[in-house]
Amino acid sequence: MYGLPDGVFSASDRARIELGWRAKMLGEAAVELVRSLASDQASAGDCAKLARDFVDRASSLQDDAIVAERIRGASWADIARGLGQSDVDKVQARWEATVAAALARQPSGLQPLNTARKLGWVDAWSDKLPHPVAGFPKGALGRVLDASEGSTGRDLAEADRAFAGGLELATNVS
Repeated sequence: MYGLPDGVFSASDRARIELGWRAKMLGEAAVELVRSLASDQASAGDCAKLARDFVDRASSLQDDAIVAERIRGASWADIARGLGQSDVDKVQARWEATVAAALARQPSGLQPLNTARKLGWVDAWSDKLPHPVAGFPKGALGRVLDASEGSTGRDLAEADRAFAGGLELATNVS
């Protein structure tokens, strides 16, 4: 049986990979919806069903984004601001249990291998997309994970400070 040790990916890595995976799946759902508009084979209600699926996936994506933000050190005030909400307590009440449940899940069995596969698929998908930043590196998500610290020379402490404090990150990830 092929596998990876349980500790390969940090909680932050797993949350960001899952967020990337959900974003990839949402992008593919959007493509499917657009394709259905151009199909002579579409049946009545197909667009409504695809739109409903898209909205459901978007809601899950928002949950995953908030989990990833909290695990990386964002405050509830940061998240409320990102959501355009002024009531921090309401935001915390809405998502605190979701974050706690995500933190309570422990990787086991094939999960590290499945996480690595998702990372590969997300990076491969992202590499095919046009990027607004010239020279955007291939495999960008994989380069910024905690698991890549040794192979990229990325300073995790600096990255965490930059994320939580809003400082400019000067680490080269190319």
